[in-house]
Amino acid sequence: MTCIAHALHDGYTDLTYVMLPVWQADFGLSYATLAALRGLYVGAMASFQLPAGRLAEQFGGRAILVLGTILAAAGWTLAGVSGELVGIYGALLISGSGASTQHPIASGAVARAYGKDARGPLGIYNFAGDLGKAALPSVTSLLLGFLPWRNALWGVSGIGFAVAAALWLFVPVTGRAQRTKNTYRASGRGGFPVLLLIGVLDSAVRMGLLTFCPSS
Repeated sequence: MTCIAHALHDGYTDLTYVMLPVWQADFGLSYATLAALRGLYVGAMASFQLPAGRLAEQFGGRAILVLGTILAAAGWTLAGVSGELVGIYGALLISGSGASTQHPIASGAVARAYGKDARGPLGIYNFAGDLGKAALPSVTSLLLGFLPWRNALWGVSGIGFAVAAALWLFVPVTGRAQRTKNTYRASGRGGFPVLLLIGVLDSAVRMGLLTFCPSS
């Protein structure tokens, strides 16, 4: 179920790339506005990850993950009913904040479940996110071929509500997350800034390219 959650949330995140050219044509948006829309979603998703982890410690990971999935789907529902650009901004803020719950909670659940043997399962978990990035935008693109974009968004948001129900039914209830003391070696700590820099550069280049190329 954590893989399904990762696929859905990452699919919703990359769904913005499909919708930006559509919104540009429908609302007459500038490139700066397109960047702001994409930045709002990603910014909300990044900003709420630490609070999501804190909330999971208090209320349990399943409850927060289900709530986040509902918010992620509800944001796209709101985008489908919005007739104004300000509604799109609000929808992306809601969906992005909901999508923030998946990484700290679901990946943490995989790591705790497998312990020292988590490298392989985490690889599968990360690959599931890539599958979601490919599948959900592709499905939406197909729907846009014969449905208005608002109806297409209602369809993909319905998938999110179904996944939220499945998470509630099948993810086991856990108590407060237990904080564990990390025992990384000093050499491992030194590599973190390098990995962080690589991640920042990768995201900046990839997101910039994917935001502007389809709208050119």
